Amino acid sequence: MTTGAHLSISFSGEELLVLAADLGHDPARTGARLPELWTRRERDLALEVARRSLRSRRIIQAGAEGLEVAYAVAVLMDVLCAPAARLHVYQGDSEVPVRYLIQPDAAVRAELSEGLYRLTPLATVDLLGWIGADTGLTGQQASGRDPVELAVEDYLRARKGDASTAVPPELLASLQRTHAVSVRRHSGQVLVGGEVAWADGADSGLWTIPTFDQPLAGPASDLVPEGLVRLTPASAEGILQSIADFLSDEIAA
Repeated sequence: MTTGAHLSISFSGEELLVLAADLGHDPARTGARLPELWTRRERDLALEVARRSLRSRRIIQAGAEGLEVAYAVAVLMDVLCAPAARLHVYQGDSEVPVRYLIQPDAAVRAELSEGLYRLTPLATVDLLGWIGADTGLTGQQASGRDPVELAVEDYLRARKGDASTAVPPELLASLQRTHAVSVRRHSGQVLVGGEVAWADGADSGLWTIPTFDQPLAGPASDLVPEGLVRLTPASAEGILQSIADFLSDEIAA
């Protein structure tokens, strides 16, 4: 899988809201929002400007039954607004994830960059390769070390770069380079999924780290008694397999 071979298309938030509404989707599903302090007139004007932009780009065109959205964009919007599963990739402490919206045979990667939403279509079978590329997991191996147990206080201070903790120096550096993936999907009427987080220690390898909140993934096995957390050596293959397990019903065969 070559991520660079895929074509992307970018939209403003206002353009996404117009497209979703025209296609009968809930605009809130796009992830775009208009500023809450805008007046009704300001909102209407922004959406009208966005509609004109879409027409100038020939994404909205005159058709047999009035204005129509270009087919390829309509397919993208269908996956974006009505996914079977949602996967978010977090880099470090960033609160703005790269989103993957997933249907059984297609997915869309949605990234907010410089005020624009960049949408990239991809086959669902290529999903794990994209996540590996996003997080630099490709080719990483397990450190071969034993799990490490740390006091919660030391762990949290180490995450902030505090070198005065009892955390080994190589782990302290690792905890400044973290990634996390969250998966949510419906199984019947039940929302299921989970999270996996890890630290990239370069020379010291990969370590799974606590998420502290896994309400959809069962007991948090990285929490141990007496106020301790467990960091476990991991491999890129093992981390990607954990993600695949959360998505087992969504990844095309």
